[in-house]
Amino acid sequence: MKLLGTALSVIALSLAAGMASATVITFEDSAQTSGATPSTQGDVTVSGYYFDSSSDHTHYANNYGGGDSGSTFFGADNYSGSNTVTMTEENGSIFSLFSLDLGSWYEDSSNLSITGYLSNGDSITTDIALGLFSTYELVWTNLTSIVFESTAGSGDQYWGVDNINVTTSVPAPGSLALFAIGLLGLAATRRNIISDKA
Repeated sequence: MKLLGTALSVIALSLAAGMASATVITFEDSAQTSGATPSTQGDVTVSGYYFDSSSDHTHYANNYGGGDSGSTFFGADNYSGSNTVTMTEENGSIFSLFSLDLGSWYEDSSNLSITGYLSNGDSITTDIALGLFSTYELVWTNLTSIVFESTAGSGDQYWGVDNINVTTSVPAPGSLALFAIGLLGLAATRRNIISDKA
């Protein structure tokens, strides 16, 4: 019976290792003063996710130019030409997107095209008519990347994102290592039981 309990413990540990890690990506590590001139950035890594700008031109802003997510947000624009922003998990892990806050600001983007690239090679796209910051629920799973692109608007088509609710799967090698350790523990327990009976 003790062996069964040990086996169940090992299984529970191995399953826990394969569980997902939930994160809400905010941009408060680079907090901006409300109403202050936005800081200009290039590519950034935040909360384990990499945001790659095709024109190497992004911003951190807070309540500026009509854009207000309630705190610091990440923004991009087409100032240097067409600018796509690709979001990936920094270690290349598969992830899921559940919701995010989006809005336009300064020289407003009126339409943001968002494309999710799936681990099986497929993709899914949605177009969002932007205005004031609002929360959008997408519930996309098995993603390798997400691409954001402003496709319409005035001037340089500024858009912003905040509070990105994602879940990343724990990489399989970690769960396999835990499983192997559990099996070694089972073998040691079994060996002790057999030697006690002898």
